[in-house]
Amino acid sequence: MEILRFHINTANSTTLIDNMSSTSNMINFAALGLLISTSVVNADLFGDEVPCLTETECDQRRQELGFSTFYVDDYPSKGCFIKGKNAFFSEGTEADMSTSSLPGQQERLWC
Repeated sequence: MEILRFHINTANSTTLIDNMSSTSNMINFAALGLLISTSVVNADLFGDEVPCLTETECDQRRQELGFSTFYVDDYPSKGCFIKGKNAFFSEGTEADMSTSSLPGQQERLWC
């Protein structure tokens, strides 16, 4: 299943809104002078939006989603995430491993 994800950029932050279907909401954001971009993402990556907090949970989830390559190390991004066709896990605090805000092309995998 695919969903539409809106990236709403302001001077200080980026907000993500998933499953926005109302054109009037888009117009309201535009009236506020916000930059809106969209991307279609695979809804399976979101799971139930519960973070994978262990290497084992991350490994199981990436296998379920068909990512064949799995790396475990001490990366700047913490928790379970993907970049391209690869899955990664790096131990960190629960808060660091739960954030959906990751740099670049990285996306959080949810269990």
